[in-house]
Amino acid sequence: MAILLELRPETEARLKAEANTRGIPMEQYAGTVLEHALGQPSPDPTLGLFAMWAAEDATDDPAEIERRRHECAELLVNLRANRTHFRESCP
Repeated sequence: MAILLELRPETEARLKAEANTRGIPMEQYAGTVLEHALGQPSPDPTLGLFAMWAAEDATDDPAEIERRRHECAELLVNLRANRTHFRESCP
């Protein structure tokens, strides 16, 4: 994809100098710089969403951490109970 960027003269000069140092065209170097600045894309957008939710819900409150552990343990007990019930009710 081609894009047009308006750069300050100082930025353009730095970009040209760095590209020349590496022996590659300025446009190619600019693309490399942008890719590096943006970081690696998440292989699965869902994982990125989970990470965002985890960051939003992060806490260091001991009472809240214990409440969450209890809630998780209760969920696992209920899932196991439902799985056992389902197996017993299938032909």
